[in-house]
Amino acid sequence: MVPFSQDSFFIGRGDVIRRIKEKSQIAIEYAYQARKETPHLTVMWIHASSPERLQQEYTKIAEKLQLPGWDDPKANVLKLVCDWLLDSQNGQWLMILDNVDETEILLSSNQESGSLESYLPQTTHGTILITSRNKIAAANLVGVPSGIIEVEPMSEEDAVALLHTRVSSTQSDPADAKALVQALECIPLAITHAAAYIHKLKGAVTISGYLNLFRESEANQVRLLSEDGLKDIRRDPSIRHAVISTWEISFEHIRKTERSAADLLALMSMFHRQDIPRKLLQGTTSELDFNDALAPLLGFSFVKIEVGQQAMTIYRLVQLSMRRWLEKEKEKEIEKWVKESTRAMNMVFPSGEYGTWEECRVLLPHFKETISHATTDKESVHGRENKRTMFHVNNLAIILGRLGKSEEAEDMHRKVLQGRKKMFGCEDSGTLSSISNLAEVLLKQGKLEEAEDMQRRALQGREKIFKYTHPKTLHCANHLAILLMKQRKWNEAEDMHRRVLEGYETLFGHQHPKTLNSLYNLGFLFHRQRRCLRERWWQMMIYEVCQISISISFVFFFWEGGRRASY
Repeated sequence: MVPFSQDSFFIGRGDVIRRIKEKSQIAIEYAYQARKETPHLTVMWIHASSPERLQQEYTKIAEKLQLPGWDDPKANVLKLVCDWLLDSQNGQWLMILDNVDETEILLSSNQESGSLESYLPQTTHGTILITSRNKIAAANLVGVPSGIIEVEPMSEEDAVALLHTRVSSTQSDPADAKALVQALECIPLAITHAAAYIHKLKGAVTISGYLNLFRESEANQVRLLSEDGLKDIRRDPSIRHAVISTWEISFEHIRKTERSAADLLALMSMFHRQDIPRKLLQGTTSELDFNDALAPLLGFSFVKIEVGQQAMTIYRLVQLSMRRWLEKEKEKEIEKWVKESTRAMNMVFPSGEYGTWEECRVLLPHFKETISHATTDKESVHGRENKRTMFHVNNLAIILGRLGKSEEAEDMHRKVLQGRKKMFGCEDSGTLSSISNLAEVLLKQGKLEEAEDMQRRALQGREKIFKYTHPKTLHCANHLAILLMKQRKWNEAEDMHRRVLEGYETLFGHQHPKTLNSLYNLGFLFHRQRRCLRERWWQMMIYEVCQISISISFVFFFWEGGRRASY
């Protein structure tokens, strides 16, 4: 009584079948192989996604077996079938309960018939096979860990073979086929879905073409995986066929039964999918409460965590499906979780000081993902939280610049500048800082003209807001002087360096590091012009530097530069 035809395209899984002797497909294949080994075996397939559905399936079995009284409205059909199963004279049997994703399905009861679990007999002549997406439900139903057979993801080799059962291998490059199954995470349903799309277009789209469409954008991925495509008549007709819709069924279940788990999954979907630090997700939640929220996600295999690690990974298609599900929700769920992820990141992101660089590196991919959401034009993600985000993005851009990742730093500085202009205007202090920071990273890339223009704008803005000798104004002036010197604009560079030196002397005195650094910069300018020892003023400065406690290499530079320039 297996209500499906055998899948002639079934691939692999021999190890799992041997252990019993993916879920529904593997169970179907196992049922047929069991019948071959035991020809008189009675096989019963039951869709058990709900108590009501299970009751209906028992009624069908009673009718098929023509059990006395099966059509009596007052009859307890569950008991009729159970009694038949208990009778060894009826021979060996195999019952497959498909899609038991909730423990409550079998434990639920009513006054007339009691719990459904009580109608699943344990006999020596019968076997019950349960398929479930939920490891926790499986453990509760089976009772012992050894009774659970976990179906691991398909191997790449089997996944490619599955693809080629539906799309000819002569129509594609082996590398494209491998890349596609990798992109689909070797999930059989996703692979058959993609194959159905390619087959439907009859040569207009190849495996390579589908892969290009899939990689083009997240919107394309959602569209490709949301179409029902080729119907599989062997699947439960009450369950939607599209890949993303299949995930959404589980999301809806978790939100109804485990709200904290649903919230955790929503938060995870906002970050980069790999190696999400636990502290980024846990926040102020207690460890026990966090573990309770995490358990259902591990049970449904939405996420994975390596033993002993403090980081989690959410599967690509789960993340994609979750984001799409949040976007479909009525009460702007996606915007809520954009704000929550921004807040979570702001809570843990470090100061950006040298000792925190490694921590910044770990958080970088998640920060980038957060930025891509938080810097949208949606009004609801602006305000105080976005202001804090801009502050942290600015710090991260500075760190990237120091680490030599100038192009990434430039991109981030431009995003911060754009955001600050929009939120605070062109003459805001933070906006001017962003202009100056962008100029500095442009200088490192040799984009001197644009860098000079940016630094002049920053200097002019700060001169309007602050005093002539304000540290922020002098900071801009110093970097502008360096830019001018890089372009051999000696006279203007010297005037600017002298101005900076005079400003720092006024603010901090002759022996302050900033003053000495300005002196160093001016000396380097003289060195480039070969005029060090011709300047009486400069000779006096060398003497003064030697009178205070600074590094020997610093003094040596002063002396050596002047000595060479005198030749």
